[in-house]
Amino acid sequence: MDVYDYIIVGGGTAGCVLANRLSAQPGARVLMLEDGPSDWNPIIHIPAAVGRAIMSPAISWRYEVEPDASRGGRADIFPCGRTLGGGSSINGLFFSRGQREDFDDWAKGGADGWSFNELLPYFKRIETSEIGDEVWRGRNGLLHVSKLRSIHPLSRVFIAAAEQCGIPATDDYNGPQQAGVSLAQVTQKRGWRHSAAQAYLAPAKQRSNLTVLTGAHVTRLVFDGRRCTGAEFRHCGALTTAAARREVIVAAGAIGSPKVLMLSGLGPAQELQHHGIAPVIDLPGVGANLQEHPDITLSADVNLKTYNIAAREPWTIAAYLARWLAFGDGPATSPFCQAVAFFHSSGNVDARPDLEILFAPFSFERDADGVRPHPQPAVNVIVSLCRPSSRGTVTLRSADPADLPRLKIELIDDRDLPTILAGCRMARRILQAPAFKPYGIAERLPGPQAQTDEELTAHVRQLSFGGNHLVGTCKMGRDEMAVVTPDLKVKGIENLRVIDTSIMPRVISAHTNSVAFVIGERGADLLLGAA
Repeated sequence: MDVYDYIIVGGGTAGCVLANRLSAQPGARVLMLEDGPSDWNPIIHIPAAVGRAIMSPAISWRYEVEPDASRGGRADIFPCGRTLGGGSSINGLFFSRGQREDFDDWAKGGADGWSFNELLPYFKRIETSEIGDEVWRGRNGLLHVSKLRSIHPLSRVFIAAAEQCGIPATDDYNGPQQAGVSLAQVTQKRGWRHSAAQAYLAPAKQRSNLTVLTGAHVTRLVFDGRRCTGAEFRHCGALTTAAARREVIVAAGAIGSPKVLMLSGLGPAQELQHHGIAPVIDLPGVGANLQEHPDITLSADVNLKTYNIAAREPWTIAAYLARWLAFGDGPATSPFCQAVAFFHSSGNVDARPDLEILFAPFSFERDADGVRPHPQPAVNVIVSLCRPSSRGTVTLRSADPADLPRLKIELIDDRDLPTILAGCRMARRILQAPAFKPYGIAERLPGPQAQTDEELTAHVRQLSFGGNHLVGTCKMGRDEMAVVTPDLKVKGIENLRVIDTSIMPRVISAHTNSVAFVIGERGADLLLGAA
């Protein structure tokens, strides 16, 4: 049996950060186990290929969600990264930190050490960015956060239209305050996606004390009583066990981490016994508290060529790729969304934002076969609820590690509908504002026939989808449903921590990948006694 100082279960964002920081200790042997492949796939690195990356079963888990009563019984697919870099290798590249109050609320709820002021040094540590004031932004981190290198004309039109609707412009929504409208900030380096695998793992791979195994499917954790001593995994067809002298860290994400814990006997005892798994400890919070941002798409046909048209023209795609390879710029560097507005549903510019609107100079259609580019020039505007009320669960289907877990969540909570509808109406106002009006032809979704609250609600229930920001299923805190303590140790277990977005008590009011990096950095400090 191979023996390491640390075993990291999962090669996603936080896992890559941990692999870098822990292997920087001379003499410390580190093993990272990733179920998916290496991040060699070209669609990972081309920003404009994000749609293909998210939909690819080769590098994305395709988790089936149980039929959702809040959306007419629709059964969705929730994608999660299944490659080195995890979500940072397939996401929309959009970089946002969230709000001061998000993290202060964590701390008030029992997550000592996780307030905004305590996390700001970590936010600065992770990034190198030319954006904003260095009081708020990092200049020497491993992750590059950049301005867009190709901007569609309608993205600036959207910003002007949002200002006309009362949303002020902001220079940096990751600075002293989030509220406002601006162009997107993206995780790119010279026009290429800059994932956790590229930023953190690649520089560490040369270290002889770091072992990275891809295609390694963890079947369970190993215990001596209530002390975690290692991990069992299947690799190259063989079942293998590795031992950990110091600690095992589960960093498999908001779906994978509770699954690994439950397969190992850590979770709701009655649920585990139902599957024939002997409980090591009863932890009712494992798999509970699943959260996700509901997103609602509005769309309008326009009279300027948009990127969905280019996506249907092979010769144009080839030209864009050639420019990207040669110069690192052009439309191939563009993520799906190019502009964003954070604001409060009441219209009060001083209130804490409860809505986000993303603008995309690209329009897609959804059908039974998935997502495809719309055949006419059009834009999409996505309304996202910052702090959803809905909660879901992750449970086992069986004791077979090969079975995907069962996900249940009602994405649209009735308590949130007034705020969501306010967001939809604001999105409509922006598309009809004087700055945008010369370019708009007609509203495509939901269409002019949807005017009343009831008609807009029907659109929300029919076409809403998850924002790929799953969190919360191994939440940190001190209450009875907490799975980990604020130092990320699994309650009642020695030498075992969970370090990924599953520990978030509540989803932040923004996209979650930046916080995954911060959780990895702070988790490493906690492991090394530096926090």
